[in-house]
Amino acid sequence: MSNPRPDALKPRAKLIKEHVGKLGSAIVVAALCGACSTSRLGGVVERSSFAGEARRATGLSFVRSVQVSFPGTAGRPSPSGVLSLPGDELVVVDEDRGRAGLFSEDGRFISFLEAPGAFRASEAAVGPGLGVYLMDSLGSRVYRFDPLGRLAGEAFAITEESRFVDLCLDKLGTAYLSDAENDEIIVLGAGYGAQGRLGGLGTQEGMFVDPAGLAVDEQNRLYVCDAGNSRVQVLDQWGAVVAVWPIAGDGCRPRPRAIALDRWGNAFITDQGCECLRVVDAAGVETFRLEGSGPGLGFTGNPNGLDVHRGKLFVADAVEGAIQVFDITYER
Repeated sequence: MSNPRPDALKPRAKLIKEHVGKLGSAIVVAALCGACSTSRLGGVVERSSFAGEARRATGLSFVRSVQVSFPGTAGRPSPSGVLSLPGDELVVVDEDRGRAGLFSEDGRFISFLEAPGAFRASEAAVGPGLGVYLMDSLGSRVYRFDPLGRLAGEAFAITEESRFVDLCLDKLGTAYLSDAENDEIIVLGAGYGAQGRLGGLGTQEGMFVDPAGLAVDEQNRLYVCDAGNSRVQVLDQWGAVVAVWPIAGDGCRPRPRAIALDRWGNAFITDQGCECLRVVDAAGVETFRLEGSGPGLGFTGNPNGLDVHRGKLFVADAVEGAIQVFDITYER
């Protein structure tokens, strides 16, 4: 990988402290030097076409509703995030209750994902080696678990005032965290050669207002749900903007909450401003949307986090306390 352009890296006074636990060389994030300074990344470059053979998603067919329940936790859960693992297990996060658990594909509880001390699970992501990375909103830390839900150690910690909304990791182990407090994306990983930040408060390209859901595609491009600006921004590996996808509302103000990508470049976006799920092709064109339609027919009310795996879409439905599963239909 080539070094970033000098004009794309601007020094910034704030520092991010990376804390590596007992993970050793298994986590690429840990390769960062703790003495590296924080840098401002980004910029705007000429739009480039997306590589790979595009195949548009043309529909969603409801398959089943997976009811989930956390043992020893009162009341119906409110799933805020979901991950589908290679063995078809589901990691379900209930941010309201600060719990995360591993479930079978039919909703049977397997185990909690827990860390020592005070811990409040908020978001989860899959990283290198199929490890599950779980964000702790109390300690501003991220812990790593193996695919069986066993704690592998602390990946890193952030030691400044922030309000983290989502995280994701790319294939190189670079971690991205959306920070709605400072309207930035925090970058932790060897891909940049330094710890850095993307964005800041603003409406121009490369800036954000309440950044939320994050995703990374096969080319390590970062997709950011820029909720306050009603759009999705796509950034290359150096933080330069390569595409901006405005989201139009029909009598409502869109607020993209979460995003998941398939191998064909289609983006599945939950919109909590318009209470719908949007499907956008690799060129940024919305192909269709799904409105909340009640139990047994799809999600109910505002959809939360989501994931794509093996031709299926998994949507966290906080109202029904369930994970709604859809088959994705593609053009031939």
